[in-house]
Amino acid sequence: PNVRLPLWPDKESCRQTILEFLPLADIVKVSDEELSFITNIKEEREAINSLFVGNVKVVVYTKGKDGVIIYLKNGEQFEDKGFKVTVSDTTGAGDAFIGGFLSELLSIDISSDNLCQEVSEHHQQLLTFANASGALTASVKGAIHAAPGKQHIMNFIATQRGRLT
Repeated sequence: PNVRLPLWPDKESCRQTILEFLPLADIVKVSDEELSFITNIKEEREAINSLFVGNVKVVVYTKGKDGVIIYLKNGEQFEDKGFKVTVSDTTGAGDAFIGGFLSELLSIDISSDNLCQEVSEHHQQLLTFANASGALTASVKGAIHAAPGKQHIMNFIATQRGRLT
């Protein structure tokens, strides 16, 4: 949904428009800051479950420095804590995250019919690349020029794996 309230005449028209278009998506990426606003539900799991309407098969729930959880319509879920970086500017980090996620998803043979199966099978690859994309973007000032390229992301992942083992 990428909620940007200053672009709307009021909060409710923003929320209603999101709710109108939500069922048309196969994948919904929502941040911890957006979840209760969109759903009007305080309890996290109940709010997540309410997003599975219409075509929605996958909910990617980002929690900033606390990582991300992928929820699948079939009940599966996958969590990743992400990468620890010194944050310089969070502008564009969510966009870089979902861009990285979708880029990796497109490298897999996916369709609407096998989306849950492929996300389940490749969740670690998807989350590692997406988290690295977001972390690298947050580690520098700015948005567009801060977005890392694929090789930069792969080098970062390789360096971080070396520190984790």
